[in-house]
Amino acid sequence: MLLNLKRCFSASTTRPRRASCRPHVETLEGRELLSGSLTGITLPYSATITTSVVAVNGEVVFGAHDATHGYQLWESNGTSNGTKMLTDIHAPYGISPAYLTAVGNTLYFTADDGPDGVQLWKSDGTPGGTTMVTDVNPGLGLWPSSLTNVQGTLYFVGYSTSAGYQIYESNGTAGGTVMVTDINPGAGCSPSMLTAAGSTLYFRANDGTHGYQLWDTSGTGATMLTSANVSGSGTLPGSLTAVGGTLFFDGYDSTGYQLWESNGTPSGTVRLTSVGAAHFGLFPASLTAVGSTLFFAANDGTHGSQLWKSNGTSSGTVMVTDIKPGSVGLTPNYLTAVGSTLFFAANDGTHGSQLWESDGTSSGTVMVTMINGAAGCYLSSLTNVNGTLYFSAYTAAYGYQIWQSDGTSNGTVMDTNMSVGKTSAPTSLAAMGTTLFFTESGASLWVLT
Repeated sequence: MLLNLKRCFSASTTRPRRASCRPHVETLEGRELLSGSLTGITLPYSATITTSVVAVNGEVVFGAHDATHGYQLWESNGTSNGTKMLTDIHAPYGISPAYLTAVGNTLYFTADDGPDGVQLWKSDGTPGGTTMVTDVNPGLGLWPSSLTNVQGTLYFVGYSTSAGYQIYESNGTAGGTVMVTDINPGAGCSPSMLTAAGSTLYFRANDGTHGYQLWDTSGTGATMLTSANVSGSGTLPGSLTAVGGTLFFDGYDSTGYQLWESNGTPSGTVRLTSVGAAHFGLFPASLTAVGSTLFFAANDGTHGSQLWKSNGTSSGTVMVTDIKPGSVGLTPNYLTAVGSTLFFAANDGTHGSQLWESDGTSSGTVMVTMINGAAGCYLSSLTNVNGTLYFSAYTAAYGYQIWQSDGTSNGTVMDTNMSVGKTSAPTSLAAMGTTLFFTESGASLWVLT
């Protein structure tokens, strides 16, 4: 079933140029919608989408479930006729596809066909080209997880009875899928948070002696990069984020949770901040790269949660905002880069949760506009679609809908008017060129062009 809702409203689709002055705040409930096309696709067999939606090779791929076939892999080109099931295996249970990851024009994922256990699979977008890559430990499986693309090579966490959980890599063939690390053999090293920075894979692991530390590999062996808090649980690296070839992360030592960086060597892995030690650290979160600058949310124990930035030096790691200082602060979240601008959700204590933007300066960090009055719009799912920000936001009049913004008040508009959007927010936003795919009740898959 195909639902085609044509949005034929009178507002111009031409975006205004950004004014030299900062945008003023106005309420948007009366603003007309952009013209365009919203299509709702209902999957055959009344199937419902169960995974994130991933764009690969001109299609979007996802997992879906129905009572007849179970959990299978599906794909769509944005049309009803072009939406189809790629696998029909092990019905009525299915194969439970997960960890969908694009590497070039190939989709990798994990699946369980029953007899072989959880293995690594791949797909070229055709039923015949959707195949199992590994057949390790039949019945139990390799249990791959955390699939990560590192400059065209797939890395993932896998399990063997002899080595435990380790890092693997794959070129898409059984013979080319090999274990890279052998850290703490037998017990395994519990690797997690796999993150690519240039040609290097960074990850968190425990060798059984030093606790959870930061490690890296370029495909042969692995190197432990941190060694703090060995008597405890380790440095506990988290929020691993690449800015160019540099990795930033939050880590723990005697000063609490602080911002760290690494160039891939132990000597080049250093702590950048020592703020708020009396309050157990800075607690950096939502690390996001915008060009060569890292933005993040942090709480120094005095100003509450504010927006911070770093250029990779201690002196260049500074607080950007000082709005509503105190125990709460501005509470920035959903940090998202669109070109050279950072967009995020924040609450200044007066206007509720609204859309904000920043150019990295205090004066250039402002609320873009006010949606749904002082109650706030509960925005989420901020997504860069070919240089335009799309997001989900709530108004009392329309419920949860998809909006877009060019960073100006006049250029922040509601794109959809789905009658089903009042109680649940659209999710799994995925960009393919200038097309936005998302999931929401009322149809299995929505396509906004």
